Amino acid sequence: MRIRTLFAENHPIVMEGLCRVFDRNEYELVGRAADGHAAVRAAAALKPDIIILETALPLLNGIEAALRIRQQNAAIKLIFLTTQDDAPSVRRAFRAGGNGYVLKSSDASELLVAAREVMAGRRYISPVITLAGERALAEIGSSHGFGNTLSMRQREVLQLVAEGKTAKEAAEILHISVKTVDFHKTNLMDILGVRSSVDLARYAIQHGVTRQ
Repeated sequence: MRIRTLFAENHPIVMEGLCRVFDRNEYELVGRAADGHAAVRAAAALKPDIIILETALPLLNGIEAALRIRQQNAAIKLIFLTTQDDAPSVRRAFRAGGNGYVLKSSDASELLVAAREVMAGRRYISPVITLAGERALAEIGSSHGFGNTLSMRQREVLQLVAEGKTAKEAAEILHISVKTVDFHKTNLMDILGVRSSVDLARYAIQHGVTRQ
């Protein structure tokens, strides 16, 4: 039986490259998603065996998407594809339920190795960040960190503000009122000790919520 595969990546060139790499007999491409919300919907509808997703997806980043996908289906294997090679990023990925973590700078063949490893029930981290990865995995049980500070809705609003979305645009994306968006934004500033949208964006970038 072929391995049902879903790609979540917002760069068309990278997406096409992924499709070529996984154009093998053991894999079946069942879907593509260009943002985090689309990835969550596709995972629910298509029920893939494995998802390869970018951490810095727009609208809803890959970490948040993974958390929701895990709530829907704990059996799906998740491999994060990313440019972030630091321990905190690795830690966030595995806390979100990731099975693999591959750098975009890696050879294409490494992604196939990662897929085979996670499908066999093992974790995979790009060798170039093995030390940082091991440290991160050792710290996964910690109760501290960004993910435990904010609610899911607050993290959603934070990402959209950091991406430059207006309150009205954020409200439409999240299907909530503008007043509710403003409420969350005000609470975010209080919780994080910042005074402006620029400060919120800076915080989001520093904590891997969105790319610069």
